[in-house]
Formats: sequence, structure tokens, C-alpha cells
Amino acid sequence: MRAPKAWACATRAISAWACATRALKALARTARVFTARAPRGAPGLKVLLAAFLLLGAAGPALAQSGDETERPASPAAGLPINFDHLDHLSQLFEVEGEQLRGVWIYAEPGIGPDAPYQYRGATGEGVTDLDDVARAAIAYLWAAEQDGLETTVPHALEYARGQLEYVLAMQAENGEFFNFVFEDGSINRLGITSRKGAGFWAARALWALAEGMHAFREEDPEFYALLQSAFLLGVEPFARQVDASYGEYIDAYGFRAPAWFPGDGSDVASILLLGLTTYLELETDDTTYLLASRLADGLTEFQYGPPQEYPYLAHQSFARDPLQWHAWGSRQTQALARAARVMDDHPDAAAWLASAEAEAGHFFVQLLASQGPVESMRPAVKSGPQIAFGMESLASGLFELHAATGKEVYAELGGLMTSWLTGNNELRERMYDPTSGRTYDGLERGVINRNSGAESTITALLALLQANRSEVAADALDWQWLWKLDDVVVELETGLDFGEPPEVESDSAASGQLVAVLQPGAAVVVDAVVPSSGEYRLQALHRNDPWDASATIALGQQRLGTISNVGDGPAHHRLVDLGVVSLEAGETRFVVSHAGGDELRFDAIVLRPLLTQKLYGREGERMLLVKSWADEPVDLDAGGLVSEALAAIGAQERGDLTVRVYDRFANQQDDAAVLPAFGFAIISFASSEALPDLRTSSRVDREPVTVEFAFSQGPFHGLALDALFNNDAFSDSRNPAKGNFDSRSGALGATYMAERAPAANEVFELGGVSLLFPPSEADANNVAMFGQRLVVPSGHYAAIWVLGSSEQGNYQMPVTLEYADGSSEQVDLGLSDWCQLPRYGEPALLEFPQRRGAGGAIERITCRIFLQRLSVDPSKELTRIGLPDRETMHAFAITLEEP
Repeated sequence: MRAPKAWACATRAISAWACATRALKALARTARVFTARAPRGAPGLKVLLAAFLLLGAAGPALAQSGDETERPASPAAGLPINFDHLDHLSQLFEVEGEQLRGVWIYAEPGIGPDAPYQYRGATGEGVTDLDDVARAAIAYLWAAEQDGLETTVPHALEYARGQLEYVLAMQAENGEFFNFVFEDGSINRLGITSRKGAGFWAARALWALAEGMHAFREEDPEFYALLQSAFLLGVEPFARQVDASYGEYIDAYGFRAPAWFPGDGSDVASILLLGLTTYLELETDDTTYLLASRLADGLTEFQYGPPQEYPYLAHQSFARDPLQWHAWGSRQTQALARAARVMDDHPDAAAWLASAEAEAGHFFVQLLASQGPVESMRPAVKSGPQIAFGMESLASGLFELHAATGKEVYAELGGLMTSWLTGNNELRERMYDPTSGRTYDGLERGVINRNSGAESTITALLALLQANRSEVAADALDWQWLWKLDDVVVELETGLDFGEPPEVESDSAASGQLVAVLQPGAAVVVDAVVPSSGEYRLQALHRNDPWDASATIALGQQRLGTISNVGDGPAHHRLVDLGVVSLEAGETRFVVSHAGGDELRFDAIVLRPLLTQKLYGREGERMLLVKSWADEPVDLDAGGLVSEALAAIGAQERGDLTVRVYDRFANQQDDAAVLPAFGFAIISFASSEALPDLRTSSRVDREPVTVEFAFSQGPFHGLALDALFNNDAFSDSRNPAKGNFDSRSGALGATYMAERAPAANEVFELGGVSLLFPPSEADANNVAMFGQRLVVPSGHYAAIWVLGSSEQGNYQMPVTLEYADGSSEQVDLGLSDWCQLPRYGEPALLEFPQRRGAGGAIERITCRIFLQRLSVDPSKELTRIGLPDRETMHAFAITLEEP
């Protein structure tokens, strides 16, 4: 066994608690496994145990000597961890004639409020997959280790073993892995997301096997040996892949990136590194150790600064596209921190740890202080959809840094990131339900996807299991954000060029998926609202095309900077830092002018507060997180900052302040009045004021809109909704890129095919009901519901017929009916997802066998528009209809039916 560096720390009697903590853990681990494996030259067992006991006795004294306190040995109370839904998904599947425990991939709400979630597979791929099963095994293995879960998850080890057997069954003879299993029990050997290989699912498989070895070493030595054999067999194809390109580099977009990541992905490399280092905690193997070293070195090199410039020291995701970062599986910090902890005898271990801390203490803190676990950057930020997988990857990095360094603030930040599950997100809604164990599949602007599939469920549990190991982390789960001061993005396409809208182009990499095209002589004036007076870091987003072009940015008559296309490589987006500018609160006007060369595509101006801030609250307490974007120390006016944050939410009261200041590597500073360059501060204080209810749903009070009849046909009277149309759901063969039905975060989205729909602006019959089909050729042809109130022709009606559908899941919300006598009632409107079967008993539907994707390409996905009936009291005179405040629900037509 390789002698751990922590042992050297112990024998030298170094007093730093972080070192002692590593020593304790290493010695305990060595003592546990020593009787099973005692290599030549290792210290005697009695010596190891004596040192372990000695250090254990010295622990409290060592803890007092540092700034941080000892991690609690027992799990904190935290949030209840409920495995019921994962148990529901973790069923026995036939796999090539064997009954093995897999995991259903998707789950959707059942019909009715109390119905269980319904299993779903992945169409064309399979019903269960290695990607999810491996992660589920890790969740059950961690649950089996955690005190307090013995009674709620007594089957944890049994289920984990069954899922590890599934992992073993998916391994091919050459060590690579298949991914999906079809409903008939056969392995999907040909699908592009399942064929045999050494990629994502293989990396997760190795991590699960290594975690399983920890659990079964003493429990079942034979199974341990089987897991170990499969692990080492699975390492070989990765080692060959990395060895073939080790030492080579890729130059792209001005960055030099390592070429030896498996499948080009540093995200895959980070997952693999977690498996390798988990194995190395127990065993030695030269191939595993060398592969882990090479991956850790590559991840460390794949990090770019300085801190104020994109990508802000984040570890990017793909070597061949070093502009791209995504949260979904970005475990680079977690993997580097674990490698530094486990392989602390390696000469580069300190560099690995420094790389992990550089990302977490700067970039992760910025995410917490702003939009949370955004989906991606390139370099424009795509904030959603946000999913548990992305959150957990970042939280796990913070938790692993806590284990590697002993800095309690990392546990606190990890808990704060995990509180995304408990309502600390943009919608201020719980994404995890502790009573059922379900975690919703994602959130986006204005909407929660209430499906609850395997990936979301598993990754939420992984984050919560880690949070509940630490009292500090568990305590942070209660916070909810109340106010923030973060980036202001000013889209140039919203401005005016000499009084006319600027020329624009669609661009999926742009911040709003549109760029303004600046021709020679163009000058676009664009207005922005500055939320707070102060200093802002000014950044310009533009597309770098392979020709000469430039533009200037001015604030009134003050010229702020110039941007230019650079180089002759392929077109890509750049984020240019133009320094710091002082701005007053309120409206301000920027002018972007073409300055030379050919046309220039300008995306947006980004105003980043020099002190980005987020105010959190819970009963009796408030906390302000402050992130510095200044490149020099800043005097921290904590009282003034707190007063401004409280005033922004209409609150005043506060108690004495507790101020903690950290540099950008999370080292606590003695001087709490000065914020180091790019550092952060946490300011806590008591408050007896009640928490405001800031949830975004059901809080819109719309002015009534008068709606007349568009037609009358027998008992049916169709409403003219033209004035309410606010969304384009259709495209056609002449204009395939037209429309955006389901992507509120961008300019491009999928659409229904107009050529397969009823004729536009004509009355047609569906299920015996007369309806007016909307103008599908127009730019607005359906009503995304925001709580609109319709004043309808007064009359006695028996029913309201709504032709509509939902996107991003199935939704059921109340419609308010107002009567002439002053009474009102609410009736539920349920509209199923446009690409799913009816969930709410819709009596009729229009079916489209295909749809168009975001770029106009035809997709073989069946989509539908449903007809739903709402009952009306015919004895009363109906005067108004209040639609739900749920923008993912859409109405294409509404018909009133007389008794």
C-alpha cells in the first residue's frame, strides 16, 4: 500500500487541523483494511492504531488552534432523506435472461392528485440504463453508511448489490460497457447512446464498482473480488484511450487544451477520476494510479483566467470547444479535490487542490450570489433549464473540498447550493418533496417540470446525503433568497438604429438567441435600467467572425471602449471585459456604433456589479452573500450593504452584524473590514420581521380584456382571442424556423407543423364542438396563460371548451368563473403535455405525427392539441373568465356552449 502523506503529517506532529483530519481518515482506513492486505514495508498495525488513538485524543486541541471547527462525527439533523420514490423506480428487470435490479428512466405524474407516478422508458433507447443504475447504486451505498437511515432505508445494501450486479452484466469482455436494456430484456447494442464504449456510462460504472468495493470488502469478500476484477478490466480501455493522446494538445479559439480526455470531455474525465481515486483509497494499481494522475493533470491545465475574464477559472467541458461550460456533470472540482486528498503523496497534489479551490471559491460563489446552477455558458449564460444533476455536481465539489481542506465554509456553501432543492431557486419553489422522495425534473423561467425521473431523484439524494453529514451544511438548507443585485444583460436587438429596430439574426449561442447586425454607419441606442447606484464591471458580448470589424460602446457622450473581431478562425462568441464604470440607479442609455471594417454581430452588454449580492432569509435570521469582482481590495461597508438589501425588500430591522470575509480561495481573513480582490463575504444578522412571500406563482392581477364572439354556430359561440395571442406555436414548410412554442429562455423552440393543422382562421369541428382555429401563419396564434381575465358576452352557458395544450410537462390549474350576481367559482383546467398522451381525460384531440425542432428540422415526435371541457353553472349569468397564471399552459381556441 502506498504510504499516505497524511501519515507523514501525523509523525511530524504538525498542528494544522486539516492535516490531522487527513491523517485520522487515512490511518483509520489503513487500520480497517490492514488485516486483509498488509504489503511489505507498511507500518505495523499496532503502531498505526496507536497513532490513530493518539491523534484522536489530540483532535479537540488541534481544532482549537485553527479558524475552522471539527466536522461533526455523526450526521446532522438536516432535511429528511426519503428513498421512497427511488425505491419505486428501482425495479427488477429482465436482462439477457437474468432478473436484475435496474431503475426506470422517467416517471410522470399519474392521472389524479394522489395517483402514483407512472414509469416511462426512453423511446427507442430502452427502459433502464447503466447511467442511472450506477448512480442509484452509489446513492444506496452512501445511505447504507449513514447513521439514521437504518430504519427508513433498511434495504439499502441489498438494493445496491442488485444494481451493482446490473452494472456487472452490462460489461463486455473487453472491459467496455453497454448502457440501455430494451423492454424485452435484450441489451441495446447498436444505439448511439448505448453501444459498447468507454465514455459517460462506463465512467459511472467504474465509480459505482469502486464505491461497492468499500461497502463489501468485509461484508462479502467474494463479491468484493468480483467488483475489483470488473473495475480493473474496465480501467484498461480508458487507459489505452488516454495513453494514445497523452501529452498532445488542441488549439481552439485562442485556448490550448489537453487532448487526452476520454471522448474529448473533461466532464467524463472527472467522473472517471472519482472512480479511480475511490479505488485507490483501498488498493494500489499502477495503471489506475497513472491514469488518475494524467486525468488530474489534464483537468488542472484545462482552466483559464484571470478571474475577471471568461471563463472565470471554471473548468470547461470539452477540449475541442473550450468556450463551453455546462453544469450537468461538471464534477472537475469534486474529482480534483478527492484526488488531492487520496493521492496526497503525488508531487502535483497541491496543484490539483489549488485548481479545485480556484474554481469553487470564485466561480461557484458567483453562481450562488446570482442565478444559481445555470445550465451553461459559451460565453453567454443560458440560465435554464436548471436541474438537480447540475446543482449536485457543484455542491459535491464544495463538499469534497470541505473534506480535503477542513474549511467549514465549503460545507456551508455546499449546503447553500443544495438548498436549491428546498426552494432557494429562481421560482422559490421546492424541487424536492421530503414526504414522497420525489425531485422534480427541472425548472425554467416561470415553470417547474413536475416529472420525476431517475437522474433527478438520484442526484438530489446524493446532494442531501452529503449535506446531512455536516451540521453546517444541513443548517444552510433552510435559507431562501429574498433579493439580489447581479448581472444586468442589455440585449442590443431591443434597441433602435436611427429610430428603426436593428437588423437581427438568429444565433443559438447568443444570450437571447438573437444578435444585432451592425452594418457600416449603424448606431444602435439601447436603454437599460440600473438597479442600484455603484460600480459595475462592463462586458461586451459579440460574435467574433473571421473578418475585420469593430464597434464602440458609449454611455451618452462618454466612450467606454471598443471591441473588434480577432483572428481568422471559425466564428465564435467573445466576452470582452472593458473595465469598471460608475452608474447611477435608474434608466441609462448606451450607444453601440459600428467603428470600422465589415459588418459586426453584437449580442449584448453585460453590467456586473462590482459587489454582486444576494440576501437570504429564514425565520429570525438574514444573511447577505457578497461576491467581489474588483481586482484590488475593497473596503467592506457591511452596514451600508445590509441596509440597502433590506430596503430593497421593504424591510428595516436588523440586529448586530457578524461579518466573515474570505479570499477567492475561501481562506478566512483576520480583517473583516476589507474584501480581498475577487473574494467574498458572508454577513449574518438577526431579524424579527416576518419573511415576505415572494413566490412567483399566482400573484399576477391582470386588467380585464373584453372579448367578443368571432362566430356563433348553433349552441356554440367562439371567442375572438386575437388581442390575447402572445405566442407562436406553428411553423410551415415555407418558413420552417418560424415559431417557438416551448422555449421561454430563448428565441428558438419546437413547433407544431401548420401544414398538418386545420385551416387557419376557419371554424372546424372537433369532438362535436365548433371551434375557430387560430391564424397559424401569423407570428402570434395562441395564448400563453399569465392570469388574463376575459370579459365575455354575458349569458347562460353550460360549458367552456378550451382547445389547448401544455409544454414542459402536464399542468392542471384553476380557472376562475365570475357571474353577474357577484359570485364566483373555480374549476380545474387540466391540459396535457403536447408530446404526451392525454392525462386529464380530454375528450378529443388533434394529433400531429411530427413536429419541427428548434432549427426547423422535422422530428418524428407525435404532438397533440387537446380539447378540454369546463362545466359552468347554467342558472347563472357568466360575465368573466380568469385564466390560470401558468405560462406553460396554452389556449388556441375557446368556445362557449349554451345549455
